[in-house]
Amino acid sequence: MGYQREYYRGRRERRNPFGDQNLAQLGKVYADIPIDAMQTAMTDLNSEYIRNRDLQDKYESALASAEVMAGDDVKKQQYIQGLRDKVDQFAQNTDGAYETGDNFVRGLAKDVGNNEWLYKAMQNKKKFEEGEAAYKEDMRRGLNPQYFKPEGFTTEGVGPDGKTSLNEYDYYIGKGVDMDPTMQTFFEDLKANKSTYMDDFMNITTNTGVSNERVQQVVEEGFQGLKQTDEYQQDLQNKRAQAQYTGVPFDEATYDAQRKQEFAAVGERFVYNQKDKNPNRALFNARIAARRKAATTTTNNNTTQWRVGGSGMRNQLETDTFSNDNFSVNVQKSSTNPTYRDTEARQRKFDGNIVVLGNKRNSGKRLKSSTYSDTFNTMSTGELVVTPFVVGHNPGYNSDIINKAFADKGLDFKYNVARQNEFKDEMPYDGKISGVVGFGGGRWGDVENFVPQELTLNYGKGPDGRDIIGSASYIIKDGEPIFVESKSQSVYDIVDDEGAATGEQIYSDVSPDIASNAGFGEDLGWSSLQLDSTGMENNNGRNLEVSLNRLSMYAPKTMEEQSAIQYAQQTMSVLNEKIKDGKTLTGAEKAQVQQIDRQIMPIIFKETSFEWQAKQESTQAGNTID
Repeated sequence: MGYQREYYRGRRERRNPFGDQNLAQLGKVYADIPIDAMQTAMTDLNSEYIRNRDLQDKYESALASAEVMAGDDVKKQQYIQGLRDKVDQFAQNTDGAYETGDNFVRGLAKDVGNNEWLYKAMQNKKKFEEGEAAYKEDMRRGLNPQYFKPEGFTTEGVGPDGKTSLNEYDYYIGKGVDMDPTMQTFFEDLKANKSTYMDDFMNITTNTGVSNERVQQVVEEGFQGLKQTDEYQQDLQNKRAQAQYTGVPFDEATYDAQRKQEFAAVGERFVYNQKDKNPNRALFNARIAARRKAATTTTNNNTTQWRVGGSGMRNQLETDTFSNDNFSVNVQKSSTNPTYRDTEARQRKFDGNIVVLGNKRNSGKRLKSSTYSDTFNTMSTGELVVTPFVVGHNPGYNSDIINKAFADKGLDFKYNVARQNEFKDEMPYDGKISGVVGFGGGRWGDVENFVPQELTLNYGKGPDGRDIIGSASYIIKDGEPIFVESKSQSVYDIVDDEGAATGEQIYSDVSPDIASNAGFGEDLGWSSLQLDSTGMENNNGRNLEVSLNRLSMYAPKTMEEQSAIQYAQQTMSVLNEKIKDGKTLTGAEKAQVQQIDRQIMPIIFKETSFEWQAKQESTQAGNTID
């Protein structure tokens, strides 16, 4: 360019070429390029430039401040270096003839102001920042967005014709879709086939079920309808975008085939064959009657009568070396049976989980339900209590359904996985306990109310058309919900070597037989599912089989009871087979079990209880009621 090699041929007064420049009058093609910043920088450059090269940084910073994407930064630096080289060359070629600098500086400014690549690179950076902000906002709102963007993007590229071209940055943000609930709706109205026969001994066997053939028929007939749903179309759009931005070819026929397979897999959940044998139950019912009679008779002039107690915040004491700490826990229900009360102190090593409400906890400032290898000197109070404990996260807690339930109540709460895991298995408490060292304060400060609030969760309809309604309880700490579940526990006083109570206590998990007889109902603490953090059953369905066995022992007294028992047996049998096959249960399936555990199993455990046997065993030296 001509402006690079202008020479002064006369002997005129030297002028500063970087001063008194009005670059704003030059005009520019691209409005966002920082000409004004360059003007300010150039004005600051003076006759000391040649002797102090560091002043060039002011000039270069005008371009350095122009924000471009990571892939464009190399070209930007090359461009800055090119301008630096031009300045150096001008200084060398003019040999101090600065009166020619006006046109030189104007030429540099015009080049920068009309640089199409620089303008496009800055616009691409703005669009990139817009996409990042939109994605973060959708994540904050819990919308599960599908975000795709080009990797290694550069503004300058090579077109199909081999010529250099400028690329425009773009991104995709789509709504995340869970296809499972939509697919389930196509099978909700499936009615079971049923057949019944009677053998020579008057035993009745009933076969109830939905066949694979019926499910496959629904898949074939309903797939075109599934493709027309908003959820299917949104997911299709997401997958097309993913293929576009990852460079993987997209085949819609392959996509449809995969979705059809998933559709069929959802339908398989509705396949079952329940075989119910109803024998002549005269002898069995007689045994049950005898068992119930035994449970109400006296043993050594003691009865199994339970007396309901009070609820609310209960004061507790921790004895420390320097001072005693007072705190309180929320007792939701309580019941006492004097026949379970110890008359003398016993050394106990608890096999299950316990909470030590005293200074011998191994969990610092936490009241955590856990196992102990220690032996404690205790006396059973004969009391059972129900208290809340924080549950850790597992897929049984569906964040989408929970967040929707909060929104339906007009509450701006969100399910927080990290908070659940932070306080997992802890019993909330009001007050202060010191922990292992020091005099620290209460870990559970800023709780609005220690009485749990209930949230109703709607999982849709099950295969039989029933609403699948679950529930979850929570307390509010630091303005956020923390979900808790109730547990039934037996109460023990900690005593000293002389048998005197220290004022501290231990709460120990108690059997559902005893809790049901204590009148705890849905709070007896029984769970037919034992799930790990991934949502998989981690005890091989043993609890589920216990529930099924107890259901088979119960003789329904009414048609309504019979219908409820059949529903529970059918549901749990199907899920038990699924667990044995190593399959993950859905949120709706877990909600069904929760519904049965809270509404049906308390009655079943009470009516088929072995409580009198447990009571007698608990009075023997070295044994407990937990």
